[in-house]
Amino acid sequence: MRRHALILACLLAVTAYVSAVALARPSPSDERRAREIGAQAYIYGLALLEEQRVIVNFPANLLINVTELSTPAEKLVRLPNVDTLYTVARLELRDGPFVLHVPDTHGRYYTLQLIDAYTNTFGYIGRRVTGTHPGNFAIVAPGWRGALPAGVRAIQSPTPTVWVLGRTLVKSAADLANAQQVQRQYTLTPLTGFGGSPRAALFLTKSALKPAPLPTGLAFYDAMDAAMQRNPPPRADAPLLRRMASVGLGPGRSPSSERLSLATRRGVEAGLILGGQLLDRYATRLKVASERSHNGWLVPPKDTGDYGTDYLLRAYVASTATASNVPAEAVYPQTSVDDMLAPLSGRDRYLLHFAAGRLPPVDAFWSLTMYDKDLFLVPNPIDRY
Repeated sequence: MRRHALILACLLAVTAYVSAVALARPSPSDERRAREIGAQAYIYGLALLEEQRVIVNFPANLLINVTELSTPAEKLVRLPNVDTLYTVARLELRDGPFVLHVPDTHGRYYTLQLIDAYTNTFGYIGRRVTGTHPGNFAIVAPGWRGALPAGVRAIQSPTPTVWVLGRTLVKSAADLANAQQVQRQYTLTPLTGFGGSPRAALFLTKSALKPAPLPTGLAFYDAMDAAMQRNPPPRADAPLLRRMASVGLGPGRSPSSERLSLATRRGVEAGLILGGQLLDRYATRLKVASERSHNGWLVPPKDTGDYGTDYLLRAYVASTATASNVPAEAVYPQTSVDDMLAPLSGRDRYLLHFAAGRLPPVDAFWSLTMYDKDLFLVPNPIDRY
């Protein structure tokens, strides 16, 4: 009897040991699922962090005017133009609205692009949308309810954090001072102080700012989750957020410090690599398809700047041209090949030909700009870009 009891005890111990080992060993299916969801989360969160690493350079709720045209020294955003002066601000609306004042620009093209935390453009102040007369515009947080002074128009942001990106046209070197004068008349004032003195803007001759590094490993998800906590995702994202929650990702989570299973941890870390690979494949497909149908040019898709649930497009634009305008405001065709689809080379000379009467059909301006492989301006002896 004792022998039977001993054998039974040993069997129970072995069974418990085998069960414990089975529980500890990562399940291939669990790890694979976490990898797939991790890749989706990477693609979803990339735009938030690409924007955040730019605007973290800006003091909150302060206008910054860059009073000189872009040069190759500037690395804050890719594909800078050399036709406009930039004005930027990071608004944090949790404590209340801010009022943007714009002057009479006497027909001069300008635009103040309003971008939410997910890189969607939700509004414009400028010649195309609001005209060039003076105006006051209150940027308000989601769900804000309150009274505005007479003559102040409300623009509601989908998120508490807003990136204001302004562009003021410079028609020529002789016109630079006139454009700077327009810049000096943009003001930003808390609604509670509207009618008094606006906050003094910051003026920079050159922007030596650079984006903060993009987090890696589980820190990427930590930063993404913190960003979503500060700026809650739209309702349309709920299906993906439920999937992300099943592997410990989402607003307010911190996967690097949470007790994730080994399979989940391995999976979501591998998801960062898979997400990057999927994004690269998407970019290649987009480029090839556009070049074939647009005579060698990559033309941004029509949903650029207003992405809905097209997270791949949003991630692609954020990683190549953060804060792109919607096509109604500006279109950015680009090419890296000639008419025979051979790569452009500095060893060769090229001619871009427009037929008579067939210049680009624009209402403000157009230009041809050369960028390097990282999409920044190219230094050259004559400073022509």
